[in-house]
Amino acid sequence: MRLGVIATVMFALSSAPAFGCKCAAPPPGLESAHQLAEWHAKGVDAIFEGRVVRAELKSAWVKASVGDSVPANLDDTVPTMLVTFEVMHSYRGAQEPLVDVETGLGGGDCGFGFEIGRQYLVYADRTESGQLETGICHATAPIEQSAANLAYLRGESVIAEKPTNQSKPGGARLCVRIVQTFSEDSDDERVFLSKVANRSPFPSDEAEPQGKGLFCADNLDPGEYRLFFAKIPDDSPTSFAYYPGVTKLSEATSVDVQPGQSISDLSFTIPSQPALPVSGIVSVAGGAKLPRKASVILISAEQPFSFLIYLHDVASNGSFAFPNVLAGKYWGFVDVESDDAGNRKWFTRKVQVTVDKKVTDLHLALTSSP
Repeated sequence: MRLGVIATVMFALSSAPAFGCKCAAPPPGLESAHQLAEWHAKGVDAIFEGRVVRAELKSAWVKASVGDSVPANLDDTVPTMLVTFEVMHSYRGAQEPLVDVETGLGGGDCGFGFEIGRQYLVYADRTESGQLETGICHATAPIEQSAANLAYLRGESVIAEKPTNQSKPGGARLCVRIVQTFSEDSDDERVFLSKVANRSPFPSDEAEPQGKGLFCADNLDPGEYRLFFAKIPDDSPTSFAYYPGVTKLSEATSVDVQPGQSISDLSFTIPSQPALPVSGIVSVAGGAKLPRKASVILISAEQPFSFLIYLHDVASNGSFAFPNVLAGKYWGFVDVESDDAGNRKWFTRKVQVTVDKKVTDLHLALTSSP
């Protein structure tokens, strides 16, 4: 299986992302808060204080209608978040009252986890298309964690000796006990937490196993969280549920975490879920040869780019077979690896499949152009 593709959009399938985010370190000799704040601001296209008013998942695969053709290369269509800010004060390059900034989803792609309603000091660069973008390698941070950088930008003479924009408020602890209604070993089980105010499908924290079904997360940033349970053997989910034990996001119950609070009485019941085989064929229009390295990707239509995502290699005759897919509605795509595309541009037609019984006739089409 092509784990690199999955790791790009869903870091939770492995203990470490395939593409870790690596940020440039400050030059040697920069030790004071003033020096670091000056370095953070150097060469950045836009700096502003803003409040998040909207955030949405941006993906060519998600935006396309069923039946549309989209690029058959996830490396070229990696999903991002488009975050809209109400600009409170601009220091550079953000003069409009509302400004859109792009960032990654998180989990190894350097994306920053913005929350609706929260205020930030944003540092952003412009892409070749003119779109502002930021991430965890910028000095972007919540306002309350940006004292030193704000002092520098405002021209204040007194700046804290130590920058505070890297600190993480928290101190809260949350523990949840997993209760399963079916016999199952505990290998490959994961419990994640996601801020309700963060619209990214990636979780913001992971609870660590403590033994006997207990999972705990420490030093949590206060806020309202959703809890996820996922069992992912061989990088293919066989169980997925929201707290307190439901499979639909609309039925999930959130947990409010207060500063310094310790929550230890949560019981998370995991329901038994059917996993069904899905198989089919990939055809290539115009009689072109099937790419040597191609995969079929199934993405949950209800929760795109969340934990419900499956990938399987395509055989030389175009066939593919997923042994176990959790029941639900999925979008299907073909992904062609960049190093196998050659000089051709490949496209995949978006299909939708409902997995409520064994599926044996899923057909996905590939087209190409020079």
